Amino acid sequence: MPSDPPTRLAAQPPPEVTPGLGAFGGFGAYVQNIFQDYPGKLRLAALIVSMAASDLLLGSLHFLGHQANPAWLANGIMLGVLLSCPLRQLGAYGLAGAMGFALWGFCVSLAPPLFLAAAAVKPLSITVAAVIVRRHLGRSTDLTRPGVMWQFIVVAVLAAPVLPSLTSTFIRSLLGQAEIATILARTTLANALGTAIIAPFVVSLYRHELFEAFSPERRVKAAWALSGLIFGTGLVFSLTHYSFLFLIMPLLLVTVAQLTMLGASLGLMVILLISTVLTQQGLGPFLILPYSDEVRSILLQVFLLTGCLMAYPVAAIISTQRTLELGLIVRETRARFAEAKLRESERFHRHLSENASDIISRFSLDGRRLYVSPSAIDILGFTPAELLSHDWADRVHPDDRTSFQIAGEQMRAGEERIHSTYRYARSDGSWAWIEARLRLVRSSTGEPHEYISNARDITLQKEAQDALAVAMSELSVLATTDGLTGLANRRRFDETLRKEWRRAARSHEPLALLLIDADHFKHYNDIYGHQQGDSCLRAIAATIAATTRRPGDLPARYGGEEFAVVLPATPLQGACDVAEKLRRNIEALAREHGRNPCGIVTVSIGVAVAIPDREITPANLLETADEMLYRAKNAGRNRVAAQELRATPDLHDDAAAEPGSPSPIESIVTPPDISLRQAC
Repeated sequence: MPSDPPTRLAAQPPPEVTPGLGAFGGFGAYVQNIFQDYPGKLRLAALIVSMAASDLLLGSLHFLGHQANPAWLANGIMLGVLLSCPLRQLGAYGLAGAMGFALWGFCVSLAPPLFLAAAAVKPLSITVAAVIVRRHLGRSTDLTRPGVMWQFIVVAVLAAPVLPSLTSTFIRSLLGQAEIATILARTTLANALGTAIIAPFVVSLYRHELFEAFSPERRVKAAWALSGLIFGTGLVFSLTHYSFLFLIMPLLLVTVAQLTMLGASLGLMVILLISTVLTQQGLGPFLILPYSDEVRSILLQVFLLTGCLMAYPVAAIISTQRTLELGLIVRETRARFAEAKLRESERFHRHLSENASDIISRFSLDGRRLYVSPSAIDILGFTPAELLSHDWADRVHPDDRTSFQIAGEQMRAGEERIHSTYRYARSDGSWAWIEARLRLVRSSTGEPHEYISNARDITLQKEAQDALAVAMSELSVLATTDGLTGLANRRRFDETLRKEWRRAARSHEPLALLLIDADHFKHYNDIYGHQQGDSCLRAIAATIAATTRRPGDLPARYGGEEFAVVLPATPLQGACDVAEKLRRNIEALAREHGRNPCGIVTVSIGVAVAIPDREITPANLLETADEMLYRAKNAGRNRVAAQELRATPDLHDDAAAEPGSPSPIESIVTPPDISLRQAC
């Protein structure tokens, strides 16, 4: 069984009862706790018991005075709960209402047919009426809205009691009871009165109106109004020979004027209880009439129903009028606050613009400057009057006028946001970097009105950015440069090889790689020391850099005494020419090397050339160059060994490799010249 409290009450817990609230406040708090604070199952049980108890209490007068119950209060209790509970709990509360009627029928020992009618037909009619009224209520529980009020009267008060009354009358006719018309009228009016009087009171409990009505500032007037109604009703119904029923209605309207819908419900409850008790005791103006007790009871019901039909529309009108008055007061208050806030906002923004460190400006849609804040003096050295009287674009740096003009065109085109950065001449002749952000301001009708500009001096920021860019460039160079030789380091070599490999794959051009190793360099360090070894490496590196001068060529230190050169778009013969030239230039240095058979510093070079293919990777190229380097060393050093790779094997090669594997198409080992060979 769902146990969540109603949505409105869950979001706003019930207020605490003020100690001086009196008996009404204590009773309201008690009933409020029953409907709100207890867990769901206890609330359902409270609904069942309250419905049965209310009809038993008022119905006890039937046994005392031998007259019918004038109003079935359980109808109103059930309808009020169904109008206020969350929609998802409508079925649970409807079932609980049916159980309440069944409990009452069991207590009064109704005949089985009447018991079934009370436990089924009546709850069904009330539930249907609640669903219809709730369609117009929506999430609200305000019955005083004009459309809702009349629908409540027509559907819940007048229409809903018809089916239960007809059913009960039909069953009573089958049971042999006479005076069917009297029974039908009396039962219909009793059902209607119970709904009309109690349902608005239950809804008021859910809406906290009981606490508001008897709040400290209103409880005196409310108490006087109710006391007057109680006294007047008691006085009228205590007189047997005179009829002053007309005096009750003004007293009821006074209560309605003070408490609106809650006052109407409470007032009608007071009239119902007093009139019923005194009439059953043989008092009241209805005894003047020469009719039977049944007819007098019906006339009393008609009188009470007339009071309902008068009190509730008046309560709705008064509530609507108060709502409108409150709305006017709120609107006027909001207007005064808005006006004061607008003046304060104007003072604040004027103070802000006049004391801001940035230049605040207003532009017309065609780019004319309408206002310049005084901060222009601190940033540019010009007064606002000088900037307004002079063409702004004349002082823009020539290199930045194009972007400045583009910003002006965007303004004329009605762009919402514009960002522009330019240099502007100061009064002392220097240049200030200005970052301007413009935003379109629209009028109250939504049409473009003007632009507001916020211009900042970012000269120091620009200088810092330039210095940072230079530092980052230097750092990038240091991060990719070998500290000893000044050539590219291994990291840059790897990145360049991958990049050039992808480029060669797109253009289907050959890519050449040279691996260079200084011959017997370990012995060179042993003889001449590491200082001379470093000097020798720097000399070799300088020679490599001077020999490979194309823009795309990359000489790099590969590691230790090894160097590498990446030669984009270079075929095998071209790579061999470059390698041979390198070998000769290093040989021409004639740097002494006592442990080298040649007597001088020489290098061995391995060359690998390939056109990138799916079956050839940069690793294959590097591996082949390394193999060629060792081949040159094994052939006697001071030589160049070269090889070209292809994915498809040469059909004329007797020792062709397996299909799909790289294979050489040409292998070259260049020996040194005759004179050098003799010298070695």
